[in-house]
Amino acid sequence: MPRGAALSCLLGASRAGILLALDEPASTTHLAAILGQSLGAVGNHLAVLRDAGLVTRARSGRSVLYTRSPVADALMASAAPDLAEGPVVDQRQTSGEPAS
Repeated sequence: MPRGAALSCLLGASRAGILLALDEPASTTHLAAILGQSLGAVGNHLAVLRDAGLVTRARSGRSVLYTRSPVADALMASAAPDLAEGPVVDQRQTSGEPAS
């Protein structure tokens, strides 16, 4: 199974990618740049992840930095064998379903 596939099925590829990218605190702008998503899309995904208790945010100067919460770290740890196998793939893209 490709890297992050189970996590991607649970959260969607975009949100799983954001959680994977948050190994270190990052701003919305930085996440959008490294993930190739629009600033608005990343902001919307971060809001959903924050409401679900999977990310936290803290102001750092003029920036707001997001980090994974302890709950998200536990989720990532439970998916660790799956995450070691390669890039995140949205399984719906191969099945004809629209991606999130």
